[in-house]
Amino acid sequence: MRRDLYRRTSEVLKMWCLGMNNDPVKGWVWVSALLLAGCGVEAVGSAATGAVVKKQEVEQGQVQKEAIQQRLDQAIQQGQQRQEALEQATK
Repeated sequence: MRRDLYRRTSEVLKMWCLGMNNDPVKGWVWVSALLLAGCGVEAVGSAATGAVVKKQEVEQGQVQKEAIQQRLDQAIQQGQQRQEALEQATK
């Protein structure tokens, strides 16, 4: 049974490598293209993962920016209140 499977597999590989016209160059070009396409799929997956990480970093940065903006607004408001209190006290 294993020999039969091996024989069939080797026949399929020969067909792939030789191509339709028994041209080994065309066959190897197709096999190489398929192998490289498989590598491209992994690269696309890595790029997608990297994009998700960058998106999370941007979202975290926006949250931090909003928190800092709120603190600045509070500090400005406190400064204005102190200035008004000083002006009231000096009148």
